[in-house]
Amino acid sequence: MNSRHRSAEQLPLDPDIAGIDYSTLPHHLQEGLRLHIEEGVATGGFLHGVLCNKLDEAFSRADPESWAGMEAIMRFLFDQAPQNCWGSPERVAEWCMLRKQKRLF
Repeated sequence: MNSRHRSAEQLPLDPDIAGIDYSTLPHHLQEGLRLHIEEGVATGGFLHGVLCNKLDEAFSRADPESWAGMEAIMRFLFDQAPQNCWGSPERVAEWCMLRKQKRLF
């Protein structure tokens, strides 16, 4: 590991992401969205489609549990997630880049 790299455990959460409640999401998607929001980690195809507002892509890749949880996912994004971490492919890419930069010392 690069000595200039800090683990997520060492990073204080920014005020815009501190206190986010991931428990309203389908259980199997909670960690993926947490990693995206807090660390800028790329998500799988379904979540990427949702985050980029490409719902045709999302629904074509959704498993039954994700499909059933779409309302909870959208409520989470509107109510909990920072606005600049989702909404278009450009926003998602920029968010990931900025969060990854925060992990570097």
